Amino acid sequence: MKRGNRMPSSLIVVGVTVAIGLVAALTVPLAASTLPAPTSDRLVRERVLILQGYIERYAVAHELVYPARSVVRYGGGLQAPLWPYNPFTRVRMAPGTSRGTYTYTVAPDGSGYTLTGHLSSGSFKVYGAAPGWLAAMKSEWAQTTLALKDDTVERNVEIISSFVKKWAVLHNGTAPLADDVEADGALGQSEDYWPVDPYTGLPVTQGSSAGCVSYAVNQDGTYSLAGHLGTPGAADYSVTAPIPPAVGVGLKDEYVKQAIERLRLGIEIYAIQNAGMLPAAGEMSAAGAVGQLVDNWPRNPWTAVFMTDSAAKGDFSYAVSGGGSSYTLEGHLSDGSEYASSGIPPLSEMVLTAYHNFKDQSAKIGVQVIKDYVEEWKLTHGGTLPTADELTQSGAVGAAQTYWPPNPWAWPAGMDQGTGYGQYEYEPSLDGTFSLLVHLMPTAQHPATYTAQ
Repeated sequence: MKRGNRMPSSLIVVGVTVAIGLVAALTVPLAASTLPAPTSDRLVRERVLILQGYIERYAVAHELVYPARSVVRYGGGLQAPLWPYNPFTRVRMAPGTSRGTYTYTVAPDGSGYTLTGHLSSGSFKVYGAAPGWLAAMKSEWAQTTLALKDDTVERNVEIISSFVKKWAVLHNGTAPLADDVEADGALGQSEDYWPVDPYTGLPVTQGSSAGCVSYAVNQDGTYSLAGHLGTPGAADYSVTAPIPPAVGVGLKDEYVKQAIERLRLGIEIYAIQNAGMLPAAGEMSAAGAVGQLVDNWPRNPWTAVFMTDSAAKGDFSYAVSGGGSSYTLEGHLSDGSEYASSGIPPLSEMVLTAYHNFKDQSAKIGVQVIKDYVEEWKLTHGGTLPTADELTQSGAVGAAQTYWPPNPWAWPAGMDQGTGYGQYEYEPSLDGTFSLLVHLMPTAQHPATYTAQ
């Protein structure tokens, strides 16, 4: 981050403060009489950067909308492990214009801000702004999210429709009543799964709102089921089908279709829990990893044993394609046809890259904290730098602090010396200078190492 020059905050950089906490250099400063103005000014600069970290973390949690002025103060609602102190007054930093205070201004729409720290003479400013492409990205994401929700509504209609057909088969060709078609109704209670409304996160109910369904039994021996979509102007997704008679084969095929949708849900839950990686074929069984995520692994309705990955009637076929970016899942029906369901991993490569960038930025912040500890040690030890052995969490420097930054790749273990991701290298010199760098995971946003500034 360049100081004193406006540089838009990226989606990647702003998030890192979630992992680290940024509590460095928040200890109450030494008595003002013992700190010359240049030292106090340096502390003001560092603590302005700490406040900036809190502000950026707030933006991450609020879709890159920066906090209001009333929030950026002690007790104002800004999440902060510790609030920095004014090195001139030894009280918590607060808005103002005197030395050691700060001034925070934010754009009316929350898209950018300026944070100014007031020094003994002059000021120190940092800036932040959401990237210009963010508004278009949000709009596109909202449309994509809406489309995904409507796809779920359509899938829910198909699932409930299969329940209705199965009910009719088991009840001598009689369709369920309207009151039965609810999660707590007779139809819902007869199933071990009921679909969830993507707009509310609750079980699907009958109604006219987006995500709800409408159900009716018609006089011509059919039933109608409609799912209400959220896309403005979109027509309902409707199914009108004959009420099936009590035919065993039809029931078994409907059971297979229902089972495939349950397995699909298990696949995507697995991907969410494993950073977007799809399960291997060997995990697709009642005893496999996906089996642990699916309640009551379905059985083959023709054999009464657990469904497996095979070409047999009543079983399923599962395959990963696109280099692990998508999958297909097919259930084998009585007439030799297939019931297919497919999808993509919920976590995209972009999200994973962002996650790595968060860790890199956390490591950079952590090494800045350690640098501040070195300078405080030097200040309180007659200009003598700590040794490499002393500059560890268990060494003399770490023992003198109440907080030691964690390694984001080895959380919650503290940062230590080495050449692995999140580890640092420290070299003191006889002339009182030192170098301190941290090793990062190279990305488009970050090089392999970062030297504390």
